[in-house]
Amino acid sequence: NVDFTDSSSTGASSDGGAFAFSCASYNDVTSTISDSSFTNMVAGGSGGAVSILASTSPSTGTSPFTLTSNTFTNSHSVGNGGCISIVVTGPSTAFSFSQQDFTNCVSSGGSGGGVYLAYGDGSMSVAPITLMSVNFNGCTAVVGHGGALSGIATASTIDHSSFTATDVDVVGSEATRGGGI
Repeated sequence: NVDFTDSSSTGASSDGGAFAFSCASYNDVTSTISDSSFTNMVAGGSGGAVSILASTSPSTGTSPFTLTSNTFTNSHSVGNGGCISIVVTGPSTAFSFSQQDFTNCVSSGGSGGGVYLAYGDGSMSVAPITLMSVNFNGCTAVVGHGGALSGIATASTIDHSSFTATDVDVVGSEATRGGGI
């Protein structure tokens, strides 16, 4: 349980207003953010509150990203992901968001006003995205896609991928394409 308030990374390409995690290898790592709040976050790069960049991912095993019971309010990024940016190259990634609130989140120069997810290894991607009890209110991607959420699969063939949304509310979100998701 961590509360982040009025944090920023303001360099021209500084990612993650609250924190940024970058690694070359992401083998069988589980990333979890739970019971936290992020208020008034700013990033000069991607991920207004949180940025995770993994340049390689395992060819076997999984590397799940789980976010549970978090609140993101008034986050802004110049790049992708007004609140969250997760970029993973590799086929074995899973994204799960439950009991999340995203309010007034803006990506002014990229996609995903609330959340930006990019994944894949160029050949095949196994990347389920699950949203359960998630609220997006007033999230905007000024010049990109997905006012609330933008999911980009970089694989040329997407196999076994799925998108599941249960009890998801998107209100007042805008983008140049896909105002919601």
